[in-house]
Amino acid sequence: MDLRNPSTIRRNGVFEAYFRRTSDASASIARALEITPDDPALIALAADIYQSEGNLAGAEQMLARLPAQLPPERVAETCSRMRQLIYQHRNEAVISSLEPIVATPPLSIGTRLSEYHILLAMAKRLAGYAAAARDTYETGRDFLLAAIANSGQTQGRVHAMLGQMYAGLGQKELALREAAIAIELEGEDKVLGPAANEALARIEMQLGEKDAALARVPQLLAAHYHSWFYFVPITPALLRLDPTWEPLRGDPRFQKLANAQP
Repeated sequence: MDLRNPSTIRRNGVFEAYFRRTSDASASIARALEITPDDPALIALAADIYQSEGNLAGAEQMLARLPAQLPPERVAETCSRMRQLIYQHRNEAVISSLEPIVATPPLSIGTRLSEYHILLAMAKRLAGYAAAARDTYETGRDFLLAAIANSGQTQGRVHAMLGQMYAGLGQKELALREAAIAIELEGEDKVLGPAANEALARIEMQLGEKDAALARVPQLLAAHYHSWFYFVPITPALLRLDPTWEPLRGDPRFQKLANAQP
């Protein structure tokens, strides 16, 4: 193993992030960026970690190093930038960035296009465009259903994303069914199993099942995993930043979790 290779260092940083060793992860990424300072994947991962720490200023500085116009295929990097905008309440910027991609997506994005659907629908809802958000959820649902039918897709991530589309449309039974499929597919995986449970908690929040979602948060905060939304494990800071959790902000039980020291 070549510890001077930026790809190797990045993999180390990813696993350190999964295991919540954020200081070690940040140090690994910084070393890799000294070798390849313009690597978009490294830059986005560094921004993800800053976001997980509640350091939006640090994340902003890092994201500023990305090209102004990212290719749509750079899904992880684009999503990092879009989450930052949502955390900054700049929902119109998310809409203007993602609407053209979703309207005419490159085929090479594959099912990861659904990550854009979810962020776009979220931004529209937060901006007060409820009908437009519903349209985006419908588009995302139809896209994923077609992808599953055409490829026999059985990844937990895909079913979790489909569950979020159904939840956005208020279709509770279908949303929970897809979440259950995701958990069945990934539940035994130590990295992806918690991701499936996090997706279920997000779906429950969308459906107004606040107590059920809240009951999952302590385990998620202790888990070592790759989040399909945040790309790093959920943290108290992300509970405070992500508007998904807004309905719980007045609950003392949630406040205790969101204000805990990581």
